[in-house]
Amino acid sequence: AIATPRPGEQVIAYGQGASDELREAHGVVASLDEYVRPRCEDCRSQRVMIFDARAGGGFSGGPVVDAETGAVVGVTFGYLDGRAADGGRRMYAYDMNLVMDEMHRLLAVREER
Repeated sequence: AIATPRPGEQVIAYGQGASDELREAHGVVASLDEYVRPRCEDCRSQRVMIFDARAGGGFSGGPVVDAETGAVVGVTFGYLDGRAADGGRRMYAYDMNLVMDEMHRLLAVREER
């Protein structure tokens, strides 16, 4: 199941360690109203979910789940050190609803060809 994240919500991000072990990082959703600039000329600005957690390399592409329900709320794509409320690591993820919308859009374009 997927769900819409909420600020203050407890989340768990999953990643893969250097030895292929499953890693998890517990955190809290800090914001849903941040945007990342487009990475290509035809790309659009995208709203992202920000959460503070002790995660990093190996978490990109991994799911972020609601700690209470287990529903997937996002997909991690990056982090910045020193940006969290406590001075720690701030994680960035695409909201799962955005991911699903983009997947459906791409599939529709593919079917048109």
